[in-house]
Amino acid sequence: MRLAGRVITIDPAGRVLLFHYDDPPPKGDHWATPGGGVEGDEDFYQAACREVVEETGWTDVTVAPIEVYVDRNAQWSGGRHRLISQHDHYFIGWVPEEQRPLGDVAVMHHSDGIRGHRWWPLAEPAPRDESVSPAALAALARDAIAARRRLGRPANGAVRERERPLVHRRTCSR
Repeated sequence: MRLAGRVITIDPAGRVLLFHYDDPPPKGDHWATPGGGVEGDEDFYQAACREVVEETGWTDVTVAPIEVYVDRNAQWSGGRHRLISQHDHYFIGWVPEEQRPLGDVAVMHHSDGIRGHRWWPLAEPAPRDESVSPAALAALARDAIAARRRLGRPANGAVRERERPLVHRRTCSR
């Protein structure tokens, strides 16, 4: 079993960052959010924060430490040369600018099998011929955006001065 933390990364225009993978079955060709395996003494939140930094190059993504979804799936583990059960724990992250370009992560992407990336506009339906993981991604992102608006928080994920003391507002950084 592999435990993982993942971040549903949302920009101010309501787009979600997705990475493209072409893995062996059962997942095959698919799109997924930034994230990866828990290492050492990390919890799911710490793993998610570390992974979003490693996979994007961004150290200023605001990630709430509240799990919004847990997904269990089977996937091929190249390192283990077999199918494994993976438990993905999802968190919401806010990027401060629209369609932000990735940092210097090309070498890391190549080694992790990330073939490309895109910002998926939630206003568009998921492509029927492509798999997006998790299946509930659009609903989770829309719910997070709606909750943010109800709380009167800025759409760009910026932390207002009066919000800084709140425990649930953290920025992932190394």
